[in-house]
Amino acid sequence: MIKVLLSDWPKKLPLYIDSMLNRFLDIEIIGRVNKNENDMYSVLNIFELFINKDPDIIIFTLLDSEEMPSICTHLLSENPEILIMGISHQRTRVCMMRRSVSIEEILDTSDESILMAIRQYKSNIDLS
Repeated sequence: MIKVLLSDWPKKLPLYIDSMLNRFLDIEIIGRVNKNENDMYSVLNIFELFINKDPDIIIFTLLDSEEMPSICTHLLSENPEILIMGISHQRTRVCMMRRSVSIEEILDTSDESILMAIRQYKSNIDLS
């Protein structure tokens, strides 16, 4: 089972992400971090609650600046096994951030490509 934590912070995720992930039996959405929190300290506290559920992947909305939210670096330093995926609101860009702090762009932003990247990451973790 691939456990996914969705984050509406710093910007609300589009609804298509939920519907895409819910179509597959091997993917479980274990929670959602809400956008209601304004300061980084509050957001980190909320993430810490969800990290105890041991997510494999955290999905954010990419900001207009095309950068991953700064909280991603902190989450990866504390939880190196997690994959962080950023998906642009218009779905024109998908990036993954891993402990090695590499950001990889996925050129094909279709459901199949996004799910293939999620599954490929999960299978690499299980092998190590």
